[in-house]
Amino acid sequence: MKIDQRPDRRLDMFLSHRFEGFPYNRIPASLAGMAERGPGVDAGVSYQQRAAWGTIYGEFLHDVSLASHGNELRLGYNYEWQSGKLSLKPELTL
Repeated sequence: MKIDQRPDRRLDMFLSHRFEGFPYNRIPASLAGMAERGPGVDAGVSYQQRAAWGTIYGEFLHDVSLASHGNELRLGYNYEWQSGKLSLKPELTL
């Protein structure tokens, strides 16, 4: 759901299905002893601000299905270079 959308910024609320889970076949040694985790549903909010120097964004997600009882915060930056039909968009995410 778009809450605010302007040419230079955007604020959204959303629900997303998390497909990732726990491997059931050939469990690697690094996961030995961990509790199994299945897919879940996250509710989130995201904000994006565009400027001449690039785009910054942030996203916060909360597990509403209680599959992992977790939260996630993503912060990032990207910049798009355009040359004719060719575009390059490197991105940094934390």
